[in-house]
Amino acid sequence: MIFLLLDTVAPVLSHIFNFSLSSGEFPKSWRKAHIIPIPKTKNPISFSQYRPISILPFLSKVLERIVHFQLNSFLVNNNILSPYQSGFRRGHSTVTALVKVCDDIRANMDNQLITILALLDFSNAFNTVDFDILLAILKSINISRGSY
Repeated sequence: MIFLLLDTVAPVLSHIFNFSLSSGEFPKSWRKAHIIPIPKTKNPISFSQYRPISILPFLSKVLERIVHFQLNSFLVNNNILSPYQSGFRRGHSTVTALVKVCDDIRANMDNQLITILALLDFSNAFNTVDFDILLAILKSINISRGSY
């Protein structure tokens, strides 16, 4: 529906997006998601047998995409990302990370070196983020409220 009215609403949306970026505030109404429980099994009998799917407003996804593009550009242009960072990067994936590890192991075997591999499970890592530390790190690389 927005695409049909894009010529008319583009200046308003542009103002909203720019204001959000300059103020560091995400519109409150765009934070609300509709949660739809999708069954994991054919006949679920408990809440654990459902997978919650969050449906966010379309415009929140557009703003998220703008922030992602600007933040990614900043990190790439300023050479901040580790060359070994594979997640959420164009041209990188779990496959490229796995190929790198396998190549390192093979190279060490060819050179008769011992390789020790420590594997960590970060599946719940985002549940334990200390936001004060995260904000301090972002500020240390010149990303702070209103700087994007």
